[in-house]
Amino acid sequence: MNCAYESKLDQERPYELACVPALADTQSRLQYRYLDTGETVEVPNLWFNQTYEIRARDFERQAETIMVLAEQMARRESHLLTEAQMARKETFYRDLAAAYHEQAARFREEGLRHAAAMHARAEQISRMALEAASKASIPAWQIPANRSRLRMTA
Repeated sequence: MNCAYESKLDQERPYELACVPALADTQSRLQYRYLDTGETVEVPNLWFNQTYEIRARDFERQAETIMVLAEQMARRESHLLTEAQMARKETFYRDLAAAYHEQAARFREEGLRHAAAMHARAEQISRMALEAASKASIPAWQIPANRSRLRMTA
């Protein structure tokens, strides 16, 4: 697949993740498809180019790691810290893990809102392109925005 490289995803245009979401966490670059033109772009896998779901999975993974630390603090014997200090550290790690889980949930909620807005924007662009084409007497299948929408529904 031939795709252009960009340093940042154009958030103003409707887009979808073109690569396998489960593998996106391990890739150094992400591929997105702009829904208005069907163009595929490749961007670095940095936080500002990631989908909300990728960010949520990352926070969940970090929360799990922090919970392991909390469990280790509960079981481990320390010669440097008192039992009260160890208990405070365990509580701190458990609270931190809970905060990471909450942030992951917020990312997922925002992702749902963003997906709905993105879908509405894609429909709006498609309608505008069809209206412009009807005024210019261009067949609907020649309009890039309509072509990508037809491909998604087929």
